[in-house]
Amino acid sequence: MSAGARGSGSAAPPGGGDRGDSFAHGLVLMVQGELVFVEIGHVSAVLEDPWVSEVPGAPFGMALVQGQVVAVLKLGAPTGQSLLCVGAQDEVLLQGVRVLDAGRFPRMAQGVLYDGRRARVCTPLDFMPTPSLRPPANA
Repeated sequence: MSAGARGSGSAAPPGGGDRGDSFAHGLVLMVQGELVFVEIGHVSAVLEDPWVSEVPGAPFGMALVQGQVVAVLKLGAPTGQSLLCVGAQDEVLLQGVRVLDAGRFPRMAQGVLYDGRRARVCTPLDFMPTPSLRPPANA
């Protein structure tokens, strides 16, 4: 991660920065070979991979993170890094991500510009394995 890339250190709300500019503040990730951008308002922490307990029959696991049990979505092979995100109702840990950079990135159509390429903008809900596991839109 680039040092000081976040600017003042205050988290921008989901949907973009509070400056009214054409930049987005957040993290650029590599997820299964795809560049992905998650806005800082959705991120609680970048952590080392925790020990994950499998949940039989479920597409997710559970882990003890910062004193709380959270759902873990395995997006790929463990990389040593996990992203703790603020979900619709609770936090969720995304495992199998590699954080490439954090900071302020120029917006472009359905993404941000990172290293000359487009990183697709995602929210934690975009990583849910099936729509049936997503909370209702009005929840």
